[in-house]
Amino acid sequence: MFMLVCADGAPFLLGLPAAMARLGWAGGSAVLLAGFLCILHAATHIVMLHEHGGKRHNRYRELAQAVFGSKVGAWALLPFQFTVNIGTCVVYQVVSGQALQSICLAARGAGGGGGDDPSSAGCLRLTWWILIFSASQLVLCLLPDINSLTTVTALGAVTTLGFAGLATVGSAVHGRAPDVSYALQGSPADVAFNAFSSLGAVFLLFGLTVLLEIQSTLRPVHGSAVPPMVRATVGGYSVLLALFLAVAVSGYWAFGNSVQSIVLQSIGNPAWLVIAGYLCMVINAIPGYLVFAHSVFDYVELKIMLSHWTGLEFQGGPLLLAKRFGFRWAFVGATAAVAICLPFVNDLMGLIGALGYVPLCFVMPCAMFLRVRRGELSTWQVAANWAVILASSLVAVLASLGSLRSLIVAFGSYHFFS
Repeated sequence: MFMLVCADGAPFLLGLPAAMARLGWAGGSAVLLAGFLCILHAATHIVMLHEHGGKRHNRYRELAQAVFGSKVGAWALLPFQFTVNIGTCVVYQVVSGQALQSICLAARGAGGGGGDDPSSAGCLRLTWWILIFSASQLVLCLLPDINSLTTVTALGAVTTLGFAGLATVGSAVHGRAPDVSYALQGSPADVAFNAFSSLGAVFLLFGLTVLLEIQSTLRPVHGSAVPPMVRATVGGYSVLLALFLAVAVSGYWAFGNSVQSIVLQSIGNPAWLVIAGYLCMVINAIPGYLVFAHSVFDYVELKIMLSHWTGLEFQGGPLLLAKRFGFRWAFVGATAAVAICLPFVNDLMGLIGALGYVPLCFVMPCAMFLRVRRGELSTWQVAANWAVILASSLVAVLASLGSLRSLIVAFGSYHFFS
């Protein structure tokens, strides 16, 4: 459960009040509850398929290939999975860079808000803070595999409770602003497309593409790893829903439609609370980045490097280590470069959620479950799976439209490396 809470309880959840501001009280609450019910249904189903065919499928792609066939399973899954894993790593680096910069601003009495000028406060530009965070990943990415992250991930889970609790307490202590407004802002088109984009951001927060990788670390109980993982999944997502609701409701209640993209920026004071919250975000992001990065490492090192046509086949010894380390460092460097060039956190979250998380975490598990258990399910079970598939697909379409429009608008006034 620690890994699930850490990987899914990402620092991005501090943007939930901003998503609520785009959806309103009724819409935001409904989307959060709908996302929870859909992901709980889909996640428990994919966990139940972990031992399909009498074999433990420790990777998502392995299960997809076992269900749909080697070629179809691989091509139906890998493009989405790579988009999610690489995109999430980029967002982690941007959010962590913003958090480190905000710590500097708050420590210098600038409040740590998103509108403060870092140079006037004596702080580095965002580019340098992203590079500082990425430097830590250059060392930690050399850990052999996801099993090496248990201690670091447990710390990440604790810090999830930390920054979520601090944001909730900070909003409550701040209280409801005298001039707070909960009205949806903008023209009818702006309201609609902003709401669409927020759908993708919310579903991204619930989505998790490394459930089977996490399940592979569990020891079987009475010959099966399914029962303990089902309990961990239900428990983990229940904790996450409580955190999501606490942060979203308290932040939106306190600041209304003027809440900033990260609610700690709106809280501002006391400085110690804001700094502690940002510090928890950074500590949480370190193992969070690694969980998603290792999924890419695993595929490249076990698949591409074994293919003779690449010229990168394993040969053992120092050459093997050089190849593995070289690729991992190149990956960290490449994601850092994208993060520096395109720090559009909210819009990227919506787009990644729509194009990656929804197909992988909501649609694919239900489709695989229907295929594997066909003829065994009752009418209501079939209907429930199709309901999740159709509802999630609609979210993906709407969120893609909203996020793309927001990105186009943002590009119009963006200066690279600013």
